Amino acid sequence: MSGNSELFIRAARPGAFLVDNFPILKYVPAWFPGANFKRIAAAARERTARSREMTFRQVKLQLDSGNALPSFVGRSLMELGKDLDDDADEDVDVIKSVAGGIFGDGTHTVARTALAFILAMAVYPDCMKKAQAELDLVVGNSRLPEFEDRSALPYLEATLKEVVRWFPVVPTALPHATTADDVYEGYRIPSGSVIIPNSWKILHDEESYADPYAFRPERFIANENGGISER
Repeated sequence: MSGNSELFIRAARPGAFLVDNFPILKYVPAWFPGANFKRIAAAARERTARSREMTFRQVKLQLDSGNALPSFVGRSLMELGKDLDDDADEDVDVIKSVAGGIFGDGTHTVARTALAFILAMAVYPDCMKKAQAELDLVVGNSRLPEFEDRSALPYLEATLKEVVRWFPVVPTALPHATTADDVYEGYRIPSGSVIIPNSWKILHDEESYADPYAFRPERFIANENGGISER
């Protein structure tokens, strides 16, 4: 999956390919000068297909041998009553695609967020102590937290939200297009313009978040009126 990630990062970089600004270039052949985006897209498509088949077939081998671990693929196939070998079935194809997305896209983002959480807890030990105290009180030390515990762990949930705000996985969002004319800091942005939102700037905006570079989970804890505490 690392190869796919590298291709995605390269393709998502602002201004990476001329075709982003001149869509008509999508009609030129792959050998045409400047059309390397077509070769990169073909390589990414092939790797994506191979990786999703790999995860799917791994589950098939486990099911055939009778030692399959609980998984999204196995559970989905059993619920739908589908045959693993029926590659032409639309539902099976959807299961393959979703499983591939979970395995690839979900893995990297979760790993990076987990690293950001570890960093935050190391730099702000008081926050770690508060989260740990809440876990000990609600969950104890005889089991792991479950989704049913979520409503009883407001500080821990606020901590996770603050991790995502304080240290976003990527600094920019994917390119978008404006649906109407706009003006930003004196610059006119016509309708239909391609923009690349600066996620880092938005999440560290002093007008939205007081002391934005500080790690403060309390920003996301509901107050007595049901709203969010002053950020």
